[in-house]
Amino acid sequence: MAIVAEQAPEQAAEQLAGLAAGAEPGTRLGTKDELRALCGVSVGTFNEALRLVQALRAGGVPPQALALLPGEGELPLAALLASLPADMLVSVEAPSAAALAAASPGDYAARAGRAVRLLVG
Repeated sequence: MAIVAEQAPEQAAEQLAGLAAGAEPGTRLGTKDELRALCGVSVGTFNEALRLVQALRAGGVPPQALALLPGEGELPLAALLASLPADMLVSVEAPSAAALAAASPGDYAARAGRAVRLLVG
């Protein structure tokens, strides 16, 4: 089975935000399906991108600041990890300024550790 990488929600959110910023107020940008096709992402990724754009508009937060911890998003991460060789090293990056602002660094690190342990067993 081949795994095809698609654009991350953060990239789709930036694309949508750029499209909206370049349009006159009140201009119709397209249907949800048309915009999803323009971004070239799955329904789940597009929905996550919309959530990010809404957060951007609400608080001026960059999309990468809202990244989810492993296993919290729509990506079937557990299945993808299970398909990898057992001796393969995997690196995880989950920057989230919003989550860090809501908790101490130690609490966030503990939460991130639990999320990773839930995935790898």
